[in-house]
Amino acid sequence: EGPTPAELAASQTSTFSGIVSSLERIGGFGGVADRLNMYNQHTKDPGYLNQDLARHAAVTTDGIKKFVAEQLAKDHRAIVYGIPGEKVIPPAPPTPEAPAKTEAKVESKEPWRNTVPGAGPTAVVKLPMAKRFQLQNGLTVLLVESHRLPVVAGTLVLRSGSAQDPQDLPGLAGFTASMLDEGTEKRDALAIANELHKLGASLNTGSSVDGSTIACRSLKQTAGATMSILSDVALHPAFPEKDIERVRDERVTSLLQQRDSPNQTASRIMWSCLYGPSHPYGHISLGTSEALKKVTRDDMRKFYQAYFTPQNSALVLVGDLNEVEAKKLANEALGSWTGPPTETPRPPTGTMISSRVIIVDKPEMPQTALRVVQLGLMRSDPDFERFDLANTILGGLFSSRINMNLRETHGYTYGAFSALSENRGQGPFLIGTSVRADVTGASIDEILKEVKIMTEKPVTDEELRMAKESTVRTLPALFQTTGSSAGTIATLYLYDLPPDYYQTLPGRIAGITPADVQAVSKKYLAPDRMLVIAVGDRGKIEPQITKLKLGSVAYRDLDGKEVAAAATN
Repeated sequence: EGPTPAELAASQTSTFSGIVSSLERIGGFGGVADRLNMYNQHTKDPGYLNQDLARHAAVTTDGIKKFVAEQLAKDHRAIVYGIPGEKVIPPAPPTPEAPAKTEAKVESKEPWRNTVPGAGPTAVVKLPMAKRFQLQNGLTVLLVESHRLPVVAGTLVLRSGSAQDPQDLPGLAGFTASMLDEGTEKRDALAIANELHKLGASLNTGSSVDGSTIACRSLKQTAGATMSILSDVALHPAFPEKDIERVRDERVTSLLQQRDSPNQTASRIMWSCLYGPSHPYGHISLGTSEALKKVTRDDMRKFYQAYFTPQNSALVLVGDLNEVEAKKLANEALGSWTGPPTETPRPPTGTMISSRVIIVDKPEMPQTALRVVQLGLMRSDPDFERFDLANTILGGLFSSRINMNLRETHGYTYGAFSALSENRGQGPFLIGTSVRADVTGASIDEILKEVKIMTEKPVTDEELRMAKESTVRTLPALFQTTGSSAGTIATLYLYDLPPDYYQTLPGRIAGITPADVQAVSKKYLAPDRMLVIAVGDRGKIEPQITKLKLGSVAYRDLDGKEVAAAATN
């Protein structure tokens, strides 16, 4: 039996949607550049797009049956069996001797390709700014019109994430968000997936420290039907018991998998080590195994009823819509949504715990995962942009100071970075890397030296110029696709930033001086109090760290729980 006409139509819509979606991106895998190259390589016509769309539209059910009969016959296949038992790897074949070095000159048929073009001046980019209106139920709607392609993206963002988890149930917000598309009062998960496929659409749910999201993307012609599914998922989640157990197992398994990675372990326990377990930021969004095993359907419903309200949310619409169409779409999807007035407070200022060094023992590890952290800034802090430029110079670029020191000068690591977390409350500022176990102490020492230098000396004019250019040149990527635009605009709502934030950012940072960067570094960076987290072979790394005389040392297991000094993992 071949595909039904309905199945074929769904596949054709999905294919058309995928091709159109790929045209939103300039480069990257599957972007415009890739598509031009593919068409040129296979058809000798880089402008083959319309013919490509036409040939997909011309496919028939009979044509598919014929193709399957001719090409997917039994004698055209290979069957691979996996057999239990010890894996025996045959010896590698001998490596042939390398040929003698020769000089070859490539004569291009297009001589202009022999000259590498230089970088041009920084382009002046006009970034989109969202129009803002409100539905009668209090829901904020943010609209960015983009009529280049017949595509619409929608993101419903809520100011409630893992920071709102009950103290005894870390991970509840993320678990709740992951269950939203597992079934509603009238659709199960399979029905949701099938309808989205027929529409050539996608829908995803997620949760972070400060927020939860339901995001969709579709062709304009199916935007109404897609938003109807988003509405059903947002307003009528069923939290089916059978799916709760499956998703619970998946999330617990994810936590177990993170234990195998020193880097993921260091990043995961950083939050509890920095903030302490009682702070809203004192755990990761995934939570803990113990809490996930305790979460009930009733817990999810209570969290949903408390925080999933129109007054605590914003709907971001981006794409081929005008304001009249957007208001109609928003009202039809979410105009009937009701809920109690909800105001999510900002998390309180963090207080760093007393221990200066945290060691997590992972015996026989050849490398040590390091996180050197301290409290940073709220995303809405007026000093955030100055501090972010300091971060870019310190560890935000490949050519940044920390990476050049640890990688290029000393050869301790493949790469090192710093990051200023974006949060509604006071998020972390962190430096991260993986280094050889035998240079753990030396690496920590070099990191702290670089941080101290930032507070004592102005950065160079060239460093600041590169940091500013990096900031400005990355802005267009935030708005490259309808989906990325919706996500970017959603963060403005989440972090209480003005609607013209990105449009005015280049002008605001243009006047920042090296002295300003030094001043903000001196104001906020605290190299003498930064918390050092080291995940690695304790027997190898503890003596090195002790010699640095940084202060008190505490020990944690792979789950971040405190252990006695005599304990190991």
